[in-house]
Amino acid sequence: MAAVGPGESAQTTGIWAISILGGSPRKLRDDAGRASVSPSGAQIAYIGGRSQAEIWIMGADGENPRKLLQAAPGDRFLQVQWSPDGNRIAYIKLHNDDEKSQTTIETVPVSGGVSATILAGPSLGSFWWFSDDRIIYSAVEPAPNSSDMNLWQIRVDRTGGKVSAPKRITTWAGVSLLDLSASADGKRLMVVKAGFQRDLYVAEVRKHRILGTPRRFTLEGRDEIPSSWTPDGQRLFFYSNRNGNWDIFRQGLQERRAQDFILKPGDQIEPRVSPDARWVLYWDSAETDQGKAAGMRLMRVPISGGAPEPVLQATQGAVIHCSRGHPRCVLSEPDRGNGELVFSIFDPASGKKDELIRIATDLASSPSWDLSSDGLTAAVVALGNHQDCIRLVNLETGSGHAVCADQSAQLSGVSWSADGNGWFVTDSSVRKAAILYISSDGQVSQLWTTSTAVGAPLASPEGTSIAFTVSSWVRTARFFALPTSIAARMRFTGGRHKSSSFHAAWPQLLLKRKRRFLQFDSHTEAWEAETKCRTRQRSYG
Repeated sequence: MAAVGPGESAQTTGIWAISILGGSPRKLRDDAGRASVSPSGAQIAYIGGRSQAEIWIMGADGENPRKLLQAAPGDRFLQVQWSPDGNRIAYIKLHNDDEKSQTTIETVPVSGGVSATILAGPSLGSFWWFSDDRIIYSAVEPAPNSSDMNLWQIRVDRTGGKVSAPKRITTWAGVSLLDLSASADGKRLMVVKAGFQRDLYVAEVRKHRILGTPRRFTLEGRDEIPSSWTPDGQRLFFYSNRNGNWDIFRQGLQERRAQDFILKPGDQIEPRVSPDARWVLYWDSAETDQGKAAGMRLMRVPISGGAPEPVLQATQGAVIHCSRGHPRCVLSEPDRGNGELVFSIFDPASGKKDELIRIATDLASSPSWDLSSDGLTAAVVALGNHQDCIRLVNLETGSGHAVCADQSAQLSGVSWSADGNGWFVTDSSVRKAAILYISSDGQVSQLWTTSTAVGAPLASPEGTSIAFTVSSWVRTARFFALPTSIAARMRFTGGRHKSSSFHAAWPQLLLKRKRRFLQFDSHTEAWEAETKCRTRQRSYG
């Protein structure tokens, strides 16, 4: 069996061979993610590169690796699978542009050549290619049911061309269907429900040290992400999907429950207090009636509450920060065509903006940044391959330098300290998760460690608190008996095909703790074998 596990560098994953008869795992390849074994068992296709932008093929023992496909800048691959005859590689590709994301299922000959597109949609989840040339795939439902996924089927030919229109198989609600694979007789389909929950924590800080144990700040059991403090550091603005979509809330340090701040259709995210503390700026990503993104709209609302007002329109993926000591707000926007992060200064009242500088970067690495209290310097992390460094950039001249942590660090978030003499950063590499403080002279202090991933550090303006997220990974493996009419059409011929693609990441190997069997209602004709556990959230394939 081929599995995805920790890589050598602690920043990436690798492919391991595991014998079902026992024995120690054997590493086949570093810097590799999701993998699929060929029907003959002689080759393995896998997603390579830290940005998941390459597809490679190697021998079953890791020998003779060769690159098959390179994605365009900003695109990445989400899944690979062999065709039943072993002549083509199918994959899901994610493409981002300035307005929306698009996923496609495509195929390419094993020998190389031109790719063929089977299907395109805004959010395809996973797929399985059956030996009778049908593909079952999962897809997210259109708004307002975008938290649901369902199964569809489509017929293709041996060259990967589509020969029938998609046909719905299920009409389920409240499930997320990923990592599809099937039994050899085509009667049972396995899916994995996977995701991670980001909980909001707050810790007391003194002289750049965390005092005591960080405490869970919210208890809703949904994603909760800190975004801005009030000027006195006593109340925290955060955004949460506790209502199904993203809304904005406010909660005091001594309060047990959050107050609703902005509740609207669509998503409201990343609230920021304006430099004069009169306004709260936030992004409104409402959808049109057709379920398509209407773009990133920056809004403002009085900090005491009131009617929102538009400020400006920006590129999808834009981020803003406002300085505490000076009346200055800065906007970053990705220029995916040129591979640059564009910084502009803007007026929160009029919405007028002026470009400052551009930074060349790998936008697929999701760079994160924070603004100094004087509004003149951006501290940026996750710039391409420099995952262990903070890059300090003068927003007037574009000049700068880097301050680095340990080479094994994988910094994912950054926040200036209140005194401006250093930065709080989160480090969530494969082997460890920690909150670090890095001083301006390069001294690194490890403040707190945990067994789960951390992110979104946010230091309070008076320097006595820090908020951050702690993530818990949840995977649920489910087996569905396909309705007889479908299974009959998909039964394998000759019994030679093997379910050899191991799509699940390393934590799935731990799914042995609890097993229980549930029966669906008769109308679905499906039995579900459900196994659950909570494991470490890591950068696994």
